Amino acid sequence: MTSARSGPSVFALVIGINNYETHDPLEGAVADADAFLHFVIETFGVDNEHVINLRDEAATKEAIVSAIESLKNNPKIRTGDAIIIYFSGHGARTPVPSEWIDWESNESQIEMICPVDIGSVCGEDNVEIGGIPDRMVGLWLNELSKVKGNNITLIMDCCHSASASRDPNITGLVPRRILNPPAITTKDWIISSQSRGAGVASGFGGQNQESHVLLAACGRGELAWENPKTKRGLFTTALLEALSEADLHNSTYNSLFRKINIPVGLPQTPHCYGQYIGRRLFDGDATGADPSFISGYKRDDGAIILDAGGSHGIQSSSKLSIYRNDIPSSLLNNYLGFLVVHSITPTTSILGPTKETTSFDIPCRFFAKDTRNGTREPVLVYCDDRERLESILRKASECENIPRLEALGIVFVDDAKFANICVSFEENQVAFYRKEGIEAAFVGSRLPRTTQVGNADGVLAVLKASAKFNSHLNTTNISAHSISDDKIIMELQRLEGEWSPDYKWVVTPTGPNLIDNDQVDIVVDANTLFGVTIHNHTDLPLYPYLFYFDGSDFGIQVWYLPPIGIGGGRDKTLDAPLLPNSKFTIGYGDGGAWPWAFFLPDGQNKDIGYLKLYVTESPSDFSNISQRSPFDDANSRQCSMTSSTVPSDICSTKTVAIFQRREGIPPPMLKSTPLAPKTHIPYSGITVVVLLLAALSLQPMSTFILLLAFAVYKKGF
Repeated sequence: MTSARSGPSVFALVIGINNYETHDPLEGAVADADAFLHFVIETFGVDNEHVINLRDEAATKEAIVSAIESLKNNPKIRTGDAIIIYFSGHGARTPVPSEWIDWESNESQIEMICPVDIGSVCGEDNVEIGGIPDRMVGLWLNELSKVKGNNITLIMDCCHSASASRDPNITGLVPRRILNPPAITTKDWIISSQSRGAGVASGFGGQNQESHVLLAACGRGELAWENPKTKRGLFTTALLEALSEADLHNSTYNSLFRKINIPVGLPQTPHCYGQYIGRRLFDGDATGADPSFISGYKRDDGAIILDAGGSHGIQSSSKLSIYRNDIPSSLLNNYLGFLVVHSITPTTSILGPTKETTSFDIPCRFFAKDTRNGTREPVLVYCDDRERLESILRKASECENIPRLEALGIVFVDDAKFANICVSFEENQVAFYRKEGIEAAFVGSRLPRTTQVGNADGVLAVLKASAKFNSHLNTTNISAHSISDDKIIMELQRLEGEWSPDYKWVVTPTGPNLIDNDQVDIVVDANTLFGVTIHNHTDLPLYPYLFYFDGSDFGIQVWYLPPIGIGGGRDKTLDAPLLPNSKFTIGYGDGGAWPWAFFLPDGQNKDIGYLKLYVTESPSDFSNISQRSPFDDANSRQCSMTSSTVPSDICSTKTVAIFQRREGIPPPMLKSTPLAPKTHIPYSGITVVVLLLAALSLQPMSTFILLLAFAVYKKGF
C-alpha cells in the first residue's frame, strides 16, 4: 500500500455503533470503525481536525445528521477534496411513507441507517426515534457535492434485508440489521421531500450516482455479517485487506472492488455503485480508468474468464492484452502478455494462450484490452486522395508501433458505396462523410466536425471511433435464446416537475411514450428533460444497460449501468435492477441516474442519435462500450443536475433512433427500421450475378434460375 499522498486533502466522518439503546447489540462495529480510522490516518496523514468520530452513545440521530450537514459548511474543505463517510452498525428497511407520492421505489421499501437511539422515545408526545432514510442521506450528499465537489465516498457496513431467516450453513455469524424499525416520522419525510425526485433515488444503491461512490457491504436482499469470534465485520475486514495490498495511487474503485475477498460460501456480495467508479481511489482529479479495459478472473479450476462476450464485440480468436489494473497503459500498468478467446457466450468468454504466446503469470483478477478496439469488422474507408490519407495514417500507426493499417482495423475500398465512412481534404482540414442511409437522409452525409490535416492521431482516432460506433450500434440479439421484443418495453417520456401544496417537489413523466416504431422525433428544447421507463414482462430478474450513441461525433455515453460486484464469479449474485414483471426507471424515481437533455450546437439545425438498451439475465460489464468523442470539445447530453465451459446466457438489445431538430425544421420521413444495413460488399448482389451468368449458359433453365435469383435477393442471403 502506498502511504504518501500528493492529491487532494482528505476529510472523514467515521461512525461505529455496537451498543444500541433498544435493539440487539453488535460486537464488531466499533472495532471496524476504529480500524478504518487508523487506515485513514496512517495512509493519508490526516490530523484530528479533518476527522469527525462518532461511537456508540455519541452516534445519535441528531449527532449524525449534524455531522453530515457540517461537512457542507466546513470552510477547510475545498472543492475537490476527498470526503469519506464510513458507517458500521445496524441497517434497516421500512415501507415508503404514503406521503411520498412522487417516489418510485423498488419493492415499495426505503432503506435506512440506524443511529444508536433508534426506537427510543423523545419529546412530550413520546414519539419513537426513527432511522435515517436513504432519501435524506441522498439529499445531503447531493447538496454536499454541489458545494464541495463529488469526490465523495460513502462506505456502509450494514444491511437492509427484511429477511428474518438464518442460513444453517453460517450459524455463528451475526447480521447487522434491525427488523421492524420505527416508521419514518413526519419530520423526516418533509425534510426528505425537499429533494428533487429526478436527482435522488431510493435505496442507498439507487441514489444520484453522480454525487458520490458507494461501497456497500451486500446486496439489497442479503445480510452483512460480523464474526463474534474475531469481533469484526466481514466486509470491512476484506475491504481494509484489499486497501492494504493496493497501490492507492494507481487503483480505481473498480479495480479495488474486484480484489475484495469475502469467504466463499457466504451469501454476502459487496456492491459498488456510482458513475465515477472508474476514478482513482479518493482522487477526483487524476486520470481514471481506461473504459476500454474489461475485467476478468481465474477460476479455481484454472479457467480464465473474461467478463465480456459477443455482445461486447468480442469474437472467437480475438486477441487481448492483459494488465493488472484498469488505468491507461503506462510504465505503471504495462501489459503482461497476450491471450486469445477460445469460446464465447453473449456476455462472457474463456481465454487461453496460443502457441505463439509467451508464458506469463496471470493475476487472479486482471483487466484485458481487445487489440482490435472491440470491433467485429474493419472500417471500410474511401478517400479520393487515398495516398495522402494513407501517409497520414501510417504516421499515426508508427506512433502506436503497428506496422500495417489493416492491423488497426482500417481497409480502403475503391468505391464510396462500399465504404462505412468517406474522407476528404478541405484545405487544412479533414472532413468525414457518413455512408448513405437514414442518418445521411435526415442530417446530410457530412459530419459537422472536422480534424486538422496535421493531427494524424486525431484522424486515426475518428476512423477507429467510427468503427467501434458502428460495430456496437449494429450488434443485435446474438444469443440462442433472446427475449422477444414484446417482453421488454422501453418508454421515453418528458419529465415535469412542480411544487405540491405541501411543498414537495414532484417529478413525474408526462405525456405519451415518444418512441414510435423504435423511432423518436423531438423538437429540441435544452430545458426539457427526459426519462426512460423499462418494463419487464418476463419472469426473470434482468440487468439493463443504457447508452446514447451520438451520430454527429461517434461518442457513446453511458446513461445507466448496474452496480459492480467483487468479481471472481461472485458477480452472479449482484442485485438485478429490473425485477420480474416490474418496471425500472432511469432519469427519475429510483434509477439513480440523472435525467437526459437534448441540445443542438450553434449552427446545427438537425441531429440524430440512438438510445441502445442491452438486457442480460446475469450481470455483465458493458462499460467498455462507452467512448469519448474523437473530436475535442464534445459535450455530455446527460443533465448535470466449475466446468471449464462458460454457462449459457441471454442478451437482448433494443435500439431507438432519436431525430432531433429545431422548431420549424420539417420532421423526418420515419421508416419502420431505424438502422441501415451493415455496409459491406453485398453478398446478395454477388449471388444474383452468379446465378444470372449461369442462366446465360443454361438457356433451357433460364426462367427457373432467374426466379431463384430473385428469391435469394429478396431473402437477403
